[in-house]
Amino acid sequence: MAPSEFFPLTPGLRWAYEHRSSEFEGVEIVELALEALPGTPPGSAARATLLRHPPEAPSREYSYDIRATGTEVFSEGGILGLTRREFPLPPKVGQRWVEPPDINEIVSDRETVSTPAGEFSGCLKVNTYLAAGDSGCAVRYYAPGVGYVFEEYSSETWGAQVKLIRFSR
Repeated sequence: MAPSEFFPLTPGLRWAYEHRSSEFEGVEIVELALEALPGTPPGSAARATLLRHPPEAPSREYSYDIRATGTEVFSEGGILGLTRREFPLPPKVGQRWVEPPDINEIVSDRETVSTPAGEFSGCLKVNTYLAAGDSGCAVRYYAPGVGYVFEEYSSETWGAQVKLIRFSR
């Protein structure tokens, strides 16, 4: 499977997620759409636009860039507001990388994950050990052909869960 299959950067793709967080009550719906990033080869980068529908608050929108280089997929933002290396390219089980103070590891490429959008098999699973595990942990999953489908994040200061509810091409 091509590495980009776990994080497709095709303009026109659209996702919708349920986002729960210890920072607010209820469920926030987050819509994400990709558009071409000018001056970049197709499939290597995209501009992501997030439209947030928080519970009992006005909707808000912002954009950030995502890039797939020869060595990594890197996001300059996202639903949890984190700038991060999503995973190295090509992704391989057992790969570890450090984004100080956190340690990340690809622990599987055969996971099955169920979300309101359906069941996804052959998923890439990434574990993150916050402050090397002293501050909490996170787990996220990327489905082939779909991308980011689920994340659970738990630190000393906050927790969050993100689940895919819709995907369209």
